[in-house]
Amino acid sequence: MVRDHEKEEIGGFIFKEAKKAANKLNLIFDLQRQHLESITEHSATQVVNRIRSTQNRRFLQNHVEKPVHGAFYNIMTQQQLSERLSFAFLRSSGLRSETEGFILACQDGVYGSLVYRSRIMGQQIEDIRCRACHQAPETLWHILSACPTYAASAYTQRHNAALRVIYYHLRHMHGFDETPVLPQTPKEIESLVENETTKIYWNYPFQAFGQIRANRPDIVLQDIATKIIYVIEFSAPSEKNIISKEEEKREKYQELLEQMRRMYADHSVRLVVLVIGSLGGVKDTLLQQLKLIPACYNVAERLAASMQKAVILGSLKILRAHDTRIQ
Repeated sequence: MVRDHEKEEIGGFIFKEAKKAANKLNLIFDLQRQHLESITEHSATQVVNRIRSTQNRRFLQNHVEKPVHGAFYNIMTQQQLSERLSFAFLRSSGLRSETEGFILACQDGVYGSLVYRSRIMGQQIEDIRCRACHQAPETLWHILSACPTYAASAYTQRHNAALRVIYYHLRHMHGFDETPVLPQTPKEIESLVENETTKIYWNYPFQAFGQIRANRPDIVLQDIATKIIYVIEFSAPSEKNIISKEEEKREKYQELLEQMRRMYADHSVRLVVLVIGSLGGVKDTLLQQLKLIPACYNVAERLAASMQKAVILGSLKILRAHDTRIQ
């Protein structure tokens, strides 16, 4: 009866309004019930799910098209970042809600840097140079990964906080510690620990034949039992530089790898490159690289999430400290 009334234009035209709404969402609404993809062929729950999914896609598309708020998502596409891994901190890191909100705001481009306040908020600011280094324009990316003032201290602390996750896991798995729990307070890490089957080097300067570009990798794991050496390098650049940083690390340590293959002729030498963006962005290759290390294979996702959390907290610490600087 309702359909007959619709055809005769009697009443509220429910079907016409539904079809109009479906067209706006690019959904098929076929009153003749001849199209299998028509939402008239689905249950109420399925229709609601399809509408919600379509609305979410449209919302994201509109968001991505915005020059400021969509920048992070465009970078994710350009740098081939994994959505699941990049936002893993929302599911499993145990961060407080206000911390999660702050990092999401930063990903959205909403942070009160001098450039943001001047160009987006329209404030009258005479000098938009960084309050820390007084050199480059003060943008979010500059503060998090390109300020020379923070390079020797804050960036190093953030880098080491994430790297310690791997280091103490390896210590535990190779019999140096009873548990994999990190010390509550950071302490000076020994440059070399060893037992009968394993040597673990931390920021150790390896002697080479002649001058080479880089001889101090972050961690070197020498598995004497399997005769394999893992050279582990980590970095936390800005998200827009993740791919180039991976390539840079591989090129940078080629000479050392060749030298180590000569020094340890009976060992296989493998490079493991781990990169997490300063706002938590992660490629699928992070898990692939972690799984190259047997001791990390079964817990790669957990280790990646813990490292991501350390990077995020380090970045937020930098931003909050920077906020206290007087212009």
